[in-house]
Amino acid sequence: AILGRGTSGTVVAVAAFALPTFVRVAGAAALGAVGRDYVLAARAAGATPLRLLARHVLPAALSPIVAQGTVMLGTA
Repeated sequence: AILGRGTSGTVVAVAAFALPTFVRVAGAAALGAVGRDYVLAARAAGATPLRLLARHVLPAALSPIVAQGTVMLGTA
């Protein structure tokens, strides 16, 4: 009701409702990826945190996020 009528208000409301679920899924996937051997090896080789995130953690965490997005799309 605060956002008013229209598509943009509806999109913002649905996104605000779904955001905690995406954050939880992304956090769990990232924590799972950080403990993997290839991430630990990259860290030991001297990779910066940004490189670890971009090259190892994000690709590993992307598939659960896409799957959750597919489920939430049907729910929305």
